[in-house]
Amino acid sequence: MTRHTATMRFATAGMTAVALAAAGLLAGCSSGTLLSTLLGQDVIGIAYPAAGTTVHGTVTVSGSVVPGGTATSISTTAVEMQVDSGSWQTINFVATSNGSTSLSGTWQGPALTSSTLNNGQHTITVQGYANGTASTTAVSVTFTFSAT
Repeated sequence: MTRHTATMRFATAGMTAVALAAAGLLAGCSSGTLLSTLLGQDVIGIAYPAAGTTVHGTVTVSGSVVPGGTATSISTTAVEMQVDSGSWQTINFVATSNGSTSLSGTWQGPALTSSTLNNGQHTITVQGYANGTASTTAVSVTFTFSAT
């Protein structure tokens, strides 16, 4: 795909998103999920912790990857996670398949505790990859951590 084609696909997806928002059809849909779906990319989601929540003790970040658009399988083979503005790290990703086709996948990050997080607000960002190329739009959640 040429750079111009990719730009056009993104611009078309953005215009579609604006039209859907104007029609009131995007309630509860994140912009990353929407763009992944419109571009036919895999869609990555963070199941825990939920955005805006306060978590205590040990936090095990987890989520899933599902096909975007009209696809019936995923291309994602790896997931990376970033806490706040730290370095990206590859985390555990398991694809569910029916033989040779990956239908979906789940991922789990390392346990985060008071030795890795200070009390306060934090942001976790995840992104899926296939053969070294982004296969999802990155998504983030912001939550509050309390050691007690």
